[in-house]
Amino acid sequence: MVPFEGDWYDAASIYREWVLPNAQWTQRGKMKDRGDTPVWAQNLTTWINTHWQDIDIFNTTGGDPRAVLQNTINIAKRFGLDKDAMALQWYEWDSLGYKLPANPLN
Repeated sequence: MVPFEGDWYDAASIYREWVLPNAQWTQRGKMKDRGDTPVWAQNLTTWINTHWQDIDIFNTTGGDPRAVLQNTINIAKRFGLDKDAMALQWYEWDSLGYKLPANPLN
């Protein structure tokens, strides 16, 4: 690892140069050319995330599983998304910035 000047794109380009010839998971080729990509991964059209900045002082539900589930269902219904068309990046699932039994690992 060495310092570099640039932004996220430059960092991603450096990583790409390394990862393509070195990582085991890239040796299988492009996803579009492989036969082992699950159907659900091929059907993804929408990615959402939840409470990722942790700065909304008016909404303290954060990573509350009940709130995340309901919001995810609401989005899928609103946009008429088929099963397996949406994926979720779930932030704060482990920090529990809300009032429920706290995560015992934190």
